[in-house]
Amino acid sequence: MNVKEALIAIMSDQGKTKAELARLKGVTPQSINSVFNSQKTMSVNLLEELAGYLDYRVALVPRSKKLPDGSVEVSDRPAK
Repeated sequence: MNVKEALIAIMSDQGKTKAELARLKGVTPQSINSVFNSQKTMSVNLLEELAGYLDYRVALVPRSKKLPDGSVEVSDRPAK
């Protein structure tokens, strides 16, 4: 699952829409749509900001450690 898919899944679980995310960020819905529809990789700063609106945070966890319950693992690398 990539970053954008993870955010959409979290939004879906919370019953939030892109329009609501745009309102929380103080931008137009078109602006949020362009972020999600872009082929460009989302910056860590933007990811952290959007995740914060969903009551999530961005963290690095050692591969040897188990992710906490409720965590979402993401990768923008193509699947093997």
